[in-house]
Amino acid sequence: MIGASELGDAAVTVPVILVVLAWLVWQGRLRSALYWIAAVGFAQLFVITLKFVIRRPRPALMYDGLQGFSFPSNHATLSVVTYGFLAFFVARAWGHVARRRIAITTALFILLISFSRLYLGAHWFSDVLAGISFGAAWIATAAVLHHVGDGSQRDASSLGVASFATFLVSAAIHVAMQHGVDLTVYAPR
Repeated sequence: MIGASELGDAAVTVPVILVVLAWLVWQGRLRSALYWIAAVGFAQLFVITLKFVIRRPRPALMYDGLQGFSFPSNHATLSVVTYGFLAFFVARAWGHVARRRIAITTALFILLISFSRLYLGAHWFSDVLAGISFGAAWIATAAVLHHVGDGSQRDASSLGVASFATFLVSAAIHVAMQHGVDLTVYAPR
């Protein structure tokens, strides 16, 4: 579960976010790039602001500063927004069956990251539920707004390949470097 939680860390999501942004700009999809960066940026700003305002303590003291607050779960929110909105961009040019498979795989992956936060005692259930709920509502809104003004659903399979390769490399490096430290952070007390 520690490894699953690490897949939602900024060291994994930020490289994916940057590669998707670079790919969208490189393809000349500036409107999509704007929606992408706005979705991720607003979600992060929302989570930080809410943590600061509510100041709800975590089930266990394992972080310092603003990260010491638990509501809502940053891992859950950013995983939904990053991986969910990426799935929207990749899946929209595919057929119905492929879209469903991409959606189910992405949802299970996001639920794994979110559940790991509960399992490790880093969040309360309400924190994770709030993160998933806000993230889903936010990308649904962004996806609908993006879809309404965008008639072209061009192939994005190279985006899927580039983002998945980035995910694999950044996840492997991050887990290799951080796993030992996280084993002590999440050790039972």
